Amino acid sequence: MRGRGKVLLVLIRHGQAADVAVHQDDALRELTQPGRRALAASLPTTLALLEPTGNVRILSSPYVRTEQTAQVVAHVLGLQKAMHAAPTPADVLACKAIPESFRYSFDVEPCPALAADDPAEFLSLVADELTAPDAPTADSMLIAVGHNPFLSDVTRQLCGMDLTFGKGSATCIALDELASKTADGTVELSGTLRWFVQGAEAKRWQVPCRIEEVLHGQALKVGVLMEGFLDDPDDPETVHDLRVSIRTLRSSLSFITPFQKRSQNRMVDGNLRMTVRRLSRLRELDVLCDHVATSLPDTAPFLAACRQARHAECRRTLRALKNRRARSVLDDALESTDQVIWRRTIEHSGLLAKSVAERFSCLMRRFETDLDDLDVSNPQATHALRKSAKQLRYVSNAFGDLLGEDTLPVYACMTRMQDDLGALCDARVNQALLAGFNSHGLSPQAKEELNALLGRQVLLTRRLMNPWAR
Repeated sequence: MRGRGKVLLVLIRHGQAADVAVHQDDALRELTQPGRRALAASLPTTLALLEPTGNVRILSSPYVRTEQTAQVVAHVLGLQKAMHAAPTPADVLACKAIPESFRYSFDVEPCPALAADDPAEFLSLVADELTAPDAPTADSMLIAVGHNPFLSDVTRQLCGMDLTFGKGSATCIALDELASKTADGTVELSGTLRWFVQGAEAKRWQVPCRIEEVLHGQALKVGVLMEGFLDDPDDPETVHDLRVSIRTLRSSLSFITPFQKRSQNRMVDGNLRMTVRRLSRLRELDVLCDHVATSLPDTAPFLAACRQARHAECRRTLRALKNRRARSVLDDALESTDQVIWRRTIEHSGLLAKSVAERFSCLMRRFETDLDDLDVSNPQATHALRKSAKQLRYVSNAFGDLLGEDTLPVYACMTRMQDDLGALCDARVNQALLAGFNSHGLSPQAKEELNALLGRQVLLTRRLMNPWAR
């Protein structure tokens, strides 16, 4: 061994894996998404502790979860070489490509010995690495991804230390140059512990993963309902359902504003706002038509005029939404929900449910303050409070499993609040639509019906304001 380079042995435990399903082979368990996030957050920093060397072998237990962990290790090392720096968790998760000019390839070799109960076979393999006649003269590194207590047993035999390997933990051992086998095949091998790093707790990424699941589901619903509206724009319910789906997604995005990268949050919300605004006038006319239909007979001339106005607006809305630019704006927003960019602190350290609950409590306190200060004679303030009630309602429903049982009454309360404020807001909108309705070309009877409806709408608005008056 004299003149040969030193050998570093790096032992890494696999990340968090899914629970064993009924009748499932334990070897087939895959990493969970939180487990992948934890590895992506911790391994770049951990592997940056290693001294650069060109001779690297990566061995993995043949189990799926260890092979997946080893692939993350290989990718991190490749990015490190190419970037001359530790990659970010986002780089790792996105499987950021290594430039062609950097041909650093780290293959993962299956090693059944790493899945054995006794480390003797693995230690024999390591000894062979040290004593082989063609062992490299340059420094080399052997990275082994395995399980516990196997890795703890290996560490104890090599350096006499008891280490508890959590998921994603890693240790580096500088192997002594003198390695031999006794007559009975026992390996005599020792080393010096360089460092030991515990892995990041996967539970810290459970909340971000859950939020992403919710956003993904909400975005899919928007896409499906948009297609439904384009196929059947004459049904008022398709317009209503589409608008609700967009507002639900926007409420979720507003809720996670402190956690998501600001530029992405603003882009997605802005794109969704552009889409929902194209539907606003049509929805207002739907509400007006429904109100007029309950107030006048089906043959009333003014009801026919309202429906004609609705039809014309529907055609304009369809042209706007089928425009290539409009479709691209919505598609960009929906696709971004599949690749949420978290703020750097969350990307590296995760997010706990406690922080999410505190965010919700903050919004509740703000709503209660605004409610106490509400002046219902101010249409803008009333509309803004209604939107806040909607957001709290949508968020409490979407993220109830993260917020806890205490939010269950909030959903019912905000539903009532939204309905009460909504009735007043809709009455005001109807009044404004009637007051601004183009009466040119209306028959005398239609004009008479319009004026009568407007008068009743003014009285309705005042009556709905009374319970809120102080």
